[in-house]
Amino acid sequence: MPPRDVFNTFAFDNGWVAHSIANELDRVRWHTARGEDGLEHYTPCIGCGAGEAAALDDGELYRSRTGNVCSTCVDGGTYRVCSCCSDCALADTLEQVHDAWVCARCVPTEVAECGSCTSRMVRGRGTRVATGISVCVTCARTHYIRCHGCSQLVHRSTLHDLNDRWAPTCVSCYEDQVTCYSCGDRIQGSDAHEGNGELWCGRCHEQSFRECSSCSESVHVNDAIRLQIRGRTRSYCETCANDFDRCRQCDAIVTDEGCQCAGGGAIIHPYNWRPTVKFFCQPHEMKVPVAQRLHFGFELEMESGRRSDQPALLERLKTEWSYFKADGSLSNGFEWVTHPFTWAWFGEHRADIEERLRAASSAGYRSYNTTTCGLHVHMSKSAFTSFHLFKFMALVYQNDEFTTLLSQRVSEGEFNQEPYLHKYASLSAENLNTKNLIRKARRRSRNPTGEKYVAVNVMPPHTVELRFFRGTLHPPSFFKALEYARAAYDFSAVTAVGNLTDAHFSEWVFKNRKQFPNLHAFISTRGADAQRDA
Repeated sequence: MPPRDVFNTFAFDNGWVAHSIANELDRVRWHTARGEDGLEHYTPCIGCGAGEAAALDDGELYRSRTGNVCSTCVDGGTYRVCSCCSDCALADTLEQVHDAWVCARCVPTEVAECGSCTSRMVRGRGTRVATGISVCVTCARTHYIRCHGCSQLVHRSTLHDLNDRWAPTCVSCYEDQVTCYSCGDRIQGSDAHEGNGELWCGRCHEQSFRECSSCSESVHVNDAIRLQIRGRTRSYCETCANDFDRCRQCDAIVTDEGCQCAGGGAIIHPYNWRPTVKFFCQPHEMKVPVAQRLHFGFELEMESGRRSDQPALLERLKTEWSYFKADGSLSNGFEWVTHPFTWAWFGEHRADIEERLRAASSAGYRSYNTTTCGLHVHMSKSAFTSFHLFKFMALVYQNDEFTTLLSQRVSEGEFNQEPYLHKYASLSAENLNTKNLIRKARRRSRNPTGEKYVAVNVMPPHTVELRFFRGTLHPPSFFKALEYARAAYDFSAVTAVGNLTDAHFSEWVFKNRKQFPNLHAFISTRGADAQRDA
């Protein structure tokens, strides 16, 4: 085994290192001699001379300035190792300082006096106390104690007489202490928690206060408003709780548990509520990754003149693939919103959707004969390439008269929604510019600002939204809107830019009329029934 390195075995094992050890070790070298085999070997012990150089290779050696010293001489007491420089020297030339041995070379620089008892101690082995001086281990254990407040060693004579629970505490920390409003214990001012204008210890504050989940302010448990939000019970202060939407019928805060008039069953969520997304598809489509599937979804706004009908209708419309949200633009209604679904799933569930549309209509709800309700169709943004999205938007914007006809927003009488079309689903000339469409298509993966209220909204991070359709509870008109979204997607994918006209699109729909029956029926009559109450 290699010779023992005193620097490692002694200095580190004892938890301290004198500042000059590194320099001393550079000057103390191993003493070697070349043997008969031509190799360097450690020289024999200078104390007892025992052993050949080769034999000592497997033993333990200590370094000194005049030669190597074996462990036998060190363990026997003839030689000792300096605790500061790790040099071996005769025992009678070293001075004992407490439990350390120091050579004559290190005494002037490595030995100091204890700041308390003036006894000699090795530098680095003393303990620094609050006043800045270093004291020996004996004095540190006998005359000093650690303050509970500042964690520094202070002289016992400077401690303030407190109860056993918080003692010992120095005078300085005692002056910084305050009394807990609840339990009366004294605590450090830096550890106190403020609440309701009073100071509390950590234990009492944790028991008596909750953090508002919105503004993070502390609110007393008696004043906290507990709400069920996204499956978790959260605490809110009164100010933040008032920011939630309230039921227009019973004025209760609308949360996951619903409002009182909904009976805790079907729930109208706040407008900014976001559910855990569920993807619906047919069994044969489950092997395809979600990101590679084209999903659809819709938001249908509806209103009613009788608030008392709402709970019953919500129960009839409630499904695992949809939910309800409040909307500030509606006087007495809600949004019916779906989770993402594939076209194949939609084909299998048309009857379910139609049944619920007719149920809403028979319950007195309306979506077409209003000036506020719309139908928004969403499509997976990941299903588009940038070029495909450009062509899709070009089909919508460059055939603006045809798009307006499909929207059914323009009508005669009091329910004409043309102003709302221009305001919330604009087909303005700015969007007809090819460069603008290319810019939007290229930025599809980003989040542009100020462009939400346009016919094709690309602001949502994961979907492309068609906003121009008028709300409707009439199944053929409703299915026409979704069929247009799918047809426009398929048509723009296979059609050259120069052929993205309403005439070419209508011809393509005619060829695929079995897949898009409601869209074909609408286009074939060119909106003859568009003005009828849907």
